Amino acid sequence: GGDGGKKVGSTVKDTVVPIYGTLVVEEKDIDAVRVMSLNMNGIGRWNENNIKLSRLKNVLRSYAVDVCGLQETNYNFRSLKSSQTLSSLLRHGDDRIQSVVSHNTRETENIGAFQPGGVATLLRDELTGFIKDRGKDDEGLGLFCYYSVEGNDGHITYFMSAYAPCKAPGIRTYYQHLQRFIQENRLATNPIDLFRDRVSSRIKRWRSQGHRVVLMMDSNENVTDGVLSRRLAGEGIRMREAVHKLTEGRGPPTHFRGSEKSNGAIDGIWVSDDLEVVGASYLPFDHEIGDHRPVMVDILSRSILGVPKKTIVRPKARKLSSRVPRIRNNYLSVVREKFKMHQVDKKLRSLEERASFPPTQDVEEGMEKLDNLVEEIMLQAEGQCRIIYPAHYEFSPAVKGWLDKCHALQWLLRYHQGKKVNGGNMRRFAMRNGIKHPMRLSVTDLVEMYHNCKEQARHYMAQSPWLRKTFLNDKMNVAIDQGNSDEANRIKGMLKAEAQRKTWQDIQRVTKPRGMLSVTRVEVERQDGVVTEYVNKEEIEKAVMEELTSRFGRAGSAPICQG
Repeated sequence: GGDGGKKVGSTVKDTVVPIYGTLVVEEKDIDAVRVMSLNMNGIGRWNENNIKLSRLKNVLRSYAVDVCGLQETNYNFRSLKSSQTLSSLLRHGDDRIQSVVSHNTRETENIGAFQPGGVATLLRDELTGFIKDRGKDDEGLGLFCYYSVEGNDGHITYFMSAYAPCKAPGIRTYYQHLQRFIQENRLATNPIDLFRDRVSSRIKRWRSQGHRVVLMMDSNENVTDGVLSRRLAGEGIRMREAVHKLTEGRGPPTHFRGSEKSNGAIDGIWVSDDLEVVGASYLPFDHEIGDHRPVMVDILSRSILGVPKKTIVRPKARKLSSRVPRIRNNYLSVVREKFKMHQVDKKLRSLEERASFPPTQDVEEGMEKLDNLVEEIMLQAEGQCRIIYPAHYEFSPAVKGWLDKCHALQWLLRYHQGKKVNGGNMRRFAMRNGIKHPMRLSVTDLVEMYHNCKEQARHYMAQSPWLRKTFLNDKMNVAIDQGNSDEANRIKGMLKAEAQRKTWQDIQRVTKPRGMLSVTRVEVERQDGVVTEYVNKEEIEKAVMEELTSRFGRAGSAPICQG
């Protein structure tokens, strides 16, 4: 949806605006749940090289988004296999992500992959372990879809994504789909009022039950004084748009052709009055993921779940991999150097000469001290044997080249801002990345180059899986041409392992039951009836150990165990 206002010929890419609101995307409170709403104007083709979905995947990871509502997906999800879900395309590695979609399922004749309208709701990371229910509108019109999460003692919060129709010419528009439904069922309403009634009545039912609601919506009317917004703010619902709740005034247009004189801000995230919002902003336009401004809100997790959200970061991989010769050799080199430095061999021979059976206390203490030293050396060697990078993209020289050029331009901009930098290293790094005469460039030139470079980096990062395969295939062919069979077989093994990794992650995710979340708190009832809550790691482990020790020892009192 959208409204007129911009000059003819303008594009999303040309529409440059600053961030509006109080939320800073680079800063996220550890106790915050980050919610994003976005009108994608169609998700495009369904394949792994879809630039729009690849960019969205990167945004979800980079901004640590926990909940995402998508509007105007423009896709007939029924044309896909059951295994082809939106979450499967947006998942990076073994990320935990769940999705529910809704589109018009009543219009089935002469349609392919395209179906106008449609919405989706995504949950990521820790929140997926709190899912209670999911659903969509009862009529199958693609009006809305939702997830509910349940935290402490029945504390339930709903996350709904909704897309309001707007009048548009043609017989295959979302508006006309709803109009035909109204005519077939002889309803005394119109598509816009139908949408308003269905959304507000469902939310009012949840609110009457004491639940909290977060609504991510393209309302196609102003988010502060529109008809639906006023209805949501009324008694029985009490919801307000989050950006305007924290920032006074009428917000900026959120569609790239919008204007202040028409509807203004039509996209937003509405929150019920019992949710604590800590930040909310309209982000700048991103032409690679849609023609509307993304909306982002941070909400305290204790108001969503009833308890603070515990973020547990699990290691993705060990640094030491004995199958890779380079890593194995680095590890052994560090171990040998440390053994020589601490004279481990000499200390071991000394203990062997003094050893007896049973060993003396002096020998036992010496062996324990030496064992601790060897363990410390091994851990240090593992920490130094290789560097694990964040892996925001699949490596290839093409992507790395553009990212390095972006970093060089950022370095030069910091220099012009008067910040302390190493001039020699900065100049050499810039020249290595194709920036000629870097010290002669003006700030205006650097800013323009940086924006162009950033666009190219985004484009190549979206294609990083294909570029990675091409890069490895080229290296394998070079090794074959040079007669280096060992190197060719090593690269072939990498290609095979990387191809199989994603396949097996998908298989295990489907066949294995969803694992339990890590324990973040326990309640222990004492003999006097007082319940004590533990939230620290050491206290939780001690309480769990005491309970399990008691349970596993109960069998000893059974008659059969008494001889």
